Amino acid sequence: IIIHGSNPYDETTWSDPVHVNFMGYDTSPFWDQNGDAYILTIPSPAIQLAKVNLTTARVGNWSTLWTGTGGEAPEGPHLYYGDSMYYLMIAEGGTGDNHMETMAQSKTLLGPYESNPANPVLTAANTTRFFQTIGHADLFQDALDNWWAVALATREDTTHDYHPMGRETVLTPVTWETGEWPVFSIVEGEMEGWARPPAGSIAGDGPWITDGYAMDFAPGSSLPLQLTHWRFPANASYEISPAEHPYTLKLNPSSANLTYDLKSAPPGGQAFLGQLNEEAGVTSFLQQNKHVELGVVLLQANEPYLRVRGVSTVTLPSYQTALPAAWANTTLHLEIKALNWTHYALSIGPAASMSSMKTLAYPINSALGGGFTGTFVGVYATSNGGDGSTPAYFSNWTYLPQGQFIN
Repeated sequence: IIIHGSNPYDETTWSDPVHVNFMGYDTSPFWDQNGDAYILTIPSPAIQLAKVNLTTARVGNWSTLWTGTGGEAPEGPHLYYGDSMYYLMIAEGGTGDNHMETMAQSKTLLGPYESNPANPVLTAANTTRFFQTIGHADLFQDALDNWWAVALATREDTTHDYHPMGRETVLTPVTWETGEWPVFSIVEGEMEGWARPPAGSIAGDGPWITDGYAMDFAPGSSLPLQLTHWRFPANASYEISPAEHPYTLKLNPSSANLTYDLKSAPPGGQAFLGQLNEEAGVTSFLQQNKHVELGVVLLQANEPYLRVRGVSTVTLPSYQTALPAAWANTTLHLEIKALNWTHYALSIGPAASMSSMKTLAYPINSALGGGFTGTFVGVYATSNGGDGSTPAYFSNWTYLPQGQFIN
């Protein structure tokens, strides 16, 4: 789809979306020196280009520009013009350990494109660097005309085939001299290069990635921007600071629990953020078939239990015991802690007596890491397939960072 507007910060200037009818993915725009617009895409193992009318979405004839250097899955194309040359940059090798960026150049828009002798221009393939799977990059200039690249990457110990943070965006300096190919700096945790704005000087919403935060769900507030939903938000499942429990996040339970039919989403949505099997708690969640949760569940009439369970491709701890009588009718403190590089600790206890906290399980990190996305930490409420409607109330949601692994 194409959406255009005159001011990216004013939603009233944006047009309705117009569908562009073509087959392809990783679509990228390009404007030539005459202001004509083009789109690049990958309908097959080759990079193709066509002129497009941004108002009507009418697409012209397609031209094949380049098939890459022979790596798997040439994709993620970006086109640049400078020094009377067209520079085409693409990703190859898939998005795993062989991920890389390659470049080609041409004197004319439609080619032929000649490969950079120094390809790949950016990769971590066949290295033991901490930042791996680097690729799908783009180039831009800052206000001082310095060149930078942004790319996808994962942080992982190469002795362990998982990455709990998923794919992240990294920034690396680039030197691009007149008449030459761009030269990319190796992505490391600590790097030298062009000067950056002072930390904390950029305006924006939400906390910095290195900052902690606390949410009290005050009356009249909204869900903070750093929170997200699993699938489409089920708005009826959430209420901030309800009258019966101000300064809490109220979750109405969904029928679906965190492991439901993997072939379809539940029609009633899912409360991701009594009757028998009603349950509420906290979870470390990657996807429907990779998660672990610590919750309070009603397994027998008027007899709540503490329960740890989860699903993954590897064994996860399982724990179940009756809720201590002294904890009944009290506010409980639930905690997920990154204990070290390899394990979480799941703990629970009365909020008024932190010294009484009990750690119930130590699930292994690798059970919840891998793939494209990072692991969520969140709250949930479910009737586990039943029709229960007892809400759960969460308060004093606190995130305490323990530092960044960058090397």
